[in-house]
Amino acid sequence: MARGSHSGRIRPHERDTNNVVPILGASIEVLDRHSSAVRRTEQNDLTVTVKRDYRNRIKHIYEFWKEEYPEYYDVGVRKLTDEDKANEDMYWWKNKYDLVYEGMNVKMVKAFLANKKQKTNGKTSSHVHLRKYNDAILYGAKKAGQRLPQSYYEELETFFNAYKKETVAAKKEGQLDEQEADPISWVLFIAMLKWALLEDKNIYLWVFSLCQWHCMARSINIGGLALHCFRVGEDNISIKYDKQKGDQSGEKLHEKHCFDNPNKPIVSLFLALGVWFSLEASHFEDTEKLFQADNNKPNAASQRYCTQLSELFS
Repeated sequence: MARGSHSGRIRPHERDTNNVVPILGASIEVLDRHSSAVRRTEQNDLTVTVKRDYRNRIKHIYEFWKEEYPEYYDVGVRKLTDEDKANEDMYWWKNKYDLVYEGMNVKMVKAFLANKKQKTNGKTSSHVHLRKYNDAILYGAKKAGQRLPQSYYEELETFFNAYKKETVAAKKEGQLDEQEADPISWVLFIAMLKWALLEDKNIYLWVFSLCQWHCMARSINIGGLALHCFRVGEDNISIKYDKQKGDQSGEKLHEKHCFDNPNKPIVSLFLALGVWFSLEASHFEDTEKLFQADNNKPNAASQRYCTQLSELFS
């Protein structure tokens, strides 16, 4: 199938494929040990948190259809069988039903999205919030091994392009429901560091804050830093994460070049790291991670930082 004028990611249904020739050796059974190895790899496609969110969103969709469009619910939703539920690869979470993806009526999807546009507080939902329902449908279709109709992609592309403009208008009027963090000013940042050092004697908060400031990073990226993430440059320290929110495989990550400020010790990253390595020397006997133990959850260090930061302000 020709790709047309689209750019960016090529979806499976857009690729130039040959489905006429039979698959060679299709009847050959793969050995259990190889199937298990494949399964362990493929289960890393998404985090458990993301999978759970997708399944919850799919549940929102079919519950809406059940209430508002019962006739479509009867044909567009199927009950999971015992065999379905036993398939751990599907990660159904708490769902007992799933959508029927082949032949999905995109008008029913747009009706759901239109219903979700306005939140209970009267404000307009963000574009990202609505788009995640589309992501959930794409995930569900992929796991079910079903192909959505072309009309689904075409009409939702038009819908979301228009909705972006709608959210811009809502934002101008102060009616957009979005959670955005305000930037921390330099004056406030210095005050935070002084409070951490002079009042709380909280070295963890000081070092973590400096790493986050120098890397201009989310706290969860800093929480996952390990010794292998650091390189020594001619006059700087280079830091490269293993992964980040938009690049879980780490293929497009770039190094962050962090420089020192010897004239202002309170913001000296070199000094802070030296202090941290000295005070936490025993910690590095068991792990190369700066702020968390190997057996902790991936977000444990960032949660600890956010909790301590909240306590500092309170």
